[in-house]
Amino acid sequence: MEHLADWLKLRASLEMPEEEPLFLLTYGGIVSLVRRLKKETGVDVFPHKLRHTAATKLVIAKVDLAFVKELLGHASITTTEGSLSLAKEHLRAKHAEGSPFPSIAAMLPDQRPRKPTRRRLRMVR
Repeated sequence: MEHLADWLKLRASLEMPEEEPLFLLTYGGIVSLVRRLKKETGVDVFPHKLRHTAATKLVIAKVDLAFVKELLGHASITTTEGSLSLAKEHLRAKHAEGSPFPSIAAMLPDQRPRKPTRRRLRMVR
């Protein structure tokens, strides 16, 4: 926190516009930071996995996919869709949200349970 406070004071003294990124990291700087985090925490992570996770969390939070595409710098929305790692539970919940089947099932008359069928056992020699 102290380092961040110092950086913010320095930025203010340099009269940097607030729209400017808080930190400018090169690809090499990000890789170095992630390696250090991996070494210190033991968590197996890499920069591209962080991008996938960020994109997935944005989509789950209902951020427009076109916005996520622009944020990630993808030329095609198909590429963005390929970056998502949606959990099965999330996919099921989303399907249930828009699926007509629960409402259709509620309109059907109750069906009687079927009688169990008898299975013929085969003798194995």
